[in-house]
Amino acid sequence: MEKEIILVLKDMESIYPSLYDLFNQNFTVIGEKNYARLSVGYSNNSFSLVNDKFKCIVFVNENQLLGTEVCEDICIVFKTERN
Repeated sequence: MEKEIILVLKDMESIYPSLYDLFNQNFTVIGEKNYARLSVGYSNNSFSLVNDKFKCIVFVNENQLLGTEVCEDICIVFKTERN
């Protein structure tokens, strides 16, 4: 995330909840730089620098996600982006 790259995620459902703030672009700004909170486990939260030109593409299988918390999170993000 710190570099100007395109990250492609596929079949990584177990980590998507940890990237909630990244997907929602809920950044903490420090000195004009964006940081996203990464949740690892129940008690470990770290902040990582997010490059302004960093992109993340997530491929999800809709059938596997329907009715899950991850699906709700992803749907909220994309509904927000469309409006």
